Amino acid sequence: MRTIFFVCASSIHSEYECIASLSGLKTRATIAKSDASTGNCPISVANAHEDTAAPKSTRRNAELMKRHYGISLFELLTTLAIVAIVVAIAAPAMVAIRDRARIVRVQTELSEVFLAATRHAVAGGVATVLCPSRDQAGCIEGHDWSHGWLAFADLNGDRKFGAGDVQLRRAGTLSAGLHLYSSPGRPRIVFQPQGDNAGTNATFTICAGTTRQLGVLALSNGGRFHLVAARQDHAAACIST
Repeated sequence: MRTIFFVCASSIHSEYECIASLSGLKTRATIAKSDASTGNCPISVANAHEDTAAPKSTRRNAELMKRHYGISLFELLTTLAIVAIVVAIAAPAMVAIRDRARIVRVQTELSEVFLAATRHAVAGGVATVLCPSRDQAGCIEGHDWSHGWLAFADLNGDRKFGAGDVQLRRAGTLSAGLHLYSSPGRPRIVFQPQGDNAGTNATFTICAGTTRQLGVLALSNGGRFHLVAARQDHAAACIST
């Protein structure tokens, strides 16, 4: 058997507002004073209903929880794994693009000086020489072009830059980390008045640091300068120097 408790309060209309409480169920009703004085309250258990109205603070917290939520450890690890895979796939391609850009830069710089030297040789009727240089004031022996090069009109024909020769072009040290080596048998490139360059085809090996080969450029006797497939002896140039 359930017990119902009634709490009645007087109102200005000679009536009582009665609240019945039954095991957490609440309902309200307005009754006459006469009924209240006898303890009769026209509230049935069937009409009782649960007061489900939550406090405002509780509703606000629920809304905030719906709006703001974090991620689980599994989701974080999954995201990191995807990022790692993308980086692993993209990294070699990015390195290849960067290497290609560095090769093109060196090729462009050498092509410009080759063209200038060839034009001067043909127009002036005198041989022009391109040689490696450290201070851009004279040629050095060897095949290391990493510190720059010098192009001049060889007026006295000794293949050395002297007081009577005319300087045409010069270039300083290559960008950081790059090294350039010519064929061991071609320490100098000589352009003849006929428009060709004397000797065998010359190759220029471009290295990143002292271990990794980026590419090989070849200069034919006819003046064509282009990228060629690297051979084992080209790769050795980056390691042995």
